[in-house]
Amino acid sequence: MFKIRAEQMKHFQEDREVNYSIPDLCKYLRQYCNYSPVNQLSEKELVEQVKQSVGIARSYGLQSQRDVYGFVTLELTHCPGFHRHKKVQALLQGTEGHPKMRMYWLARQLPASVWMEVS
Repeated sequence: MFKIRAEQMKHFQEDREVNYSIPDLCKYLRQYCNYSPVNQLSEKELVEQVKQSVGIARSYGLQSQRDVYGFVTLELTHCPGFHRHKKVQALLQGTEGHPKMRMYWLARQLPASVWMEVS
């Protein structure tokens, strides 16, 4: 009979966990993106924008801390609305690449010309 061991179950649980919080993400943006428009926002405005961006990221199925931080950072600091571009949407909605590294996959797959269009 097939039986899943406790240490294997732990890995399944870790795959479902999202290891970030809105306050931590706001702190990260303030600390590492201090040259961006983020620092012109009040704390309340930043929290609202981060919540909105996290919601958009989640709508594309992004779950890992790496993906959520990457998405929100691009959305709020460099390329607002980047996810609306057809090629970006196709990659975000696709199933290629590792499920916990979809933003990395996106960055690797999009040609420079598309990044120029979205920035």
